Amino acid sequence: MCWKHFWMGVCIGLLSSTLYAQNPFVGKWKIDMANSHMTGTTDSVTAERPNQWKFQDGSVWWSVKADGSDQPTPFGSTVAMQAMDASTWQFTNKSNGKVISHERWVLSADGKSMTRTFNSQGPSGEPVSAVAGMKRIAGTRGFEGTWESTDVKLTFSEVDIEPNGDGGITVLLPEDGTGYSLKFDGKEYPEHSPRLPAGITVSAEMTGARTLRAHTWQNGKVFDTEDWEVSADGKTLTYKQLDEGTTEPVVIVQHRIEGAANAERHPHVADADREYAAVFSHGENPCAGESTTSGYEQCIGKEVEFTENHLNTFLEAVRGILADEDGVPAGAESAGKGKELDLLNHADGAWREYKKNLCELEFAGFDRASGAASAESECEYRVDREYVKQVADVILLKILAK
Repeated sequence: MCWKHFWMGVCIGLLSSTLYAQNPFVGKWKIDMANSHMTGTTDSVTAERPNQWKFQDGSVWWSVKADGSDQPTPFGSTVAMQAMDASTWQFTNKSNGKVISHERWVLSADGKSMTRTFNSQGPSGEPVSAVAGMKRIAGTRGFEGTWESTDVKLTFSEVDIEPNGDGGITVLLPEDGTGYSLKFDGKEYPEHSPRLPAGITVSAEMTGARTLRAHTWQNGKVFDTEDWEVSADGKTLTYKQLDEGTTEPVVIVQHRIEGAANAERHPHVADADREYAAVFSHGENPCAGESTTSGYEQCIGKEVEFTENHLNTFLEAVRGILADEDGVPAGAESAGKGKELDLLNHADGAWREYKKNLCELEFAGFDRASGAASAESECEYRVDREYVKQVADVILLKILAK
């Protein structure tokens, strides 16, 4: 789920953490409000001139006149603002000229707090609402000042994630109609909702067997960074979002209410997850800071050794998962059983032969000139990392979802 502030209101989208058509993230999830942390985010209001205000949320800001006219926001939507009286402001948010939501801000009598109420419509036209309580942490008069969220009530309580049959997933918030489909390839995919402006996209890339990092985009700009993690037993999904320009993340804890939690049946999952994360804990160019040829060669050689050690341990964990699934020991001949295990072993041998030939070819291309050894090591480092990704794509999470 992608927690976003669209026009300073509490607006929730959703981004699932998943890789493939079937995986541990597929299922129905219920939000645990008691153990979630959705407060502590801040925003500010500044008077620019009579009847005109500057709103800032993290690194994003915009100006609005309180004259009831539609005015652009950085989110691709428009907002019309009205100051009903000294303690009440009202906003109408539109996308492509169509009303998508209304907001009402009410200041307390002592000016130390306010309530923001967000109203929209669900997929069938039913009313959807969210409420945020805010406390003043700077400023002394009216709405002007800096505000911190102290209480949040969402527009939804359930998240449904399904395989879409196209190497990805479809995500839906059934209570308010927000949904989208995406693949785990880092590309942007559109998000649709009755209450969100047009042009919102999401992207995701895997960071581990049970984790991913995702981003929400608007017109080519990143609005937030999101990290998802499913627990080792497959029963809890934890989501953290950090908006651009802010330091206080939102944390939403969800518990599985439908769909198999497969991790308990695969004791090697945690090992595979740990080794996968280790392989990608170093960047694509880990030795870029080396200033001498000898220093670079030594560095890249150590990186290849590090990566290959974790690659081998990762594969042993995957073999353990496949053996668990097929009911044969990880080191035993299958004799008709353990088909996936046999296929992995054959693929492993073929891949290693491919790496040997490819990287020797790259070495030969330098004709033993300076840099040949480094080029061969760079090739080995690159191919090993790609190999781990391929195994995870084709085997690991497919087996976990059975």
